[in-house]
Amino acid sequence: MIEDEIIYADAFLEAIKSYDSNLYIFMERETILWEKGINNGFKMISKVFIDLDYNDEGKWVLEKIKKSKITTRSC
Repeated sequence: MIEDEIIYADAFLEAIKSYDSNLYIFMERETILWEKGINNGFKMISKVFIDLDYNDEGKWVLEKIKKSKITTRSC
């Protein structure tokens, strides 16, 4: 909700700015909050899922056939 509503994204970023502008914001890419944060100089970290592949722009690359990401066993 906060990431896709302009009024909430603006309020959230103002709160972070007044509290500690050096904080990192953990958020999915391609949301209003992500774009506003990047455009206003906030430190943004993209949320990722370990079982998905990503391209150079950080977008999901979905596999047609799901393959295991585990290549070795630790046991």
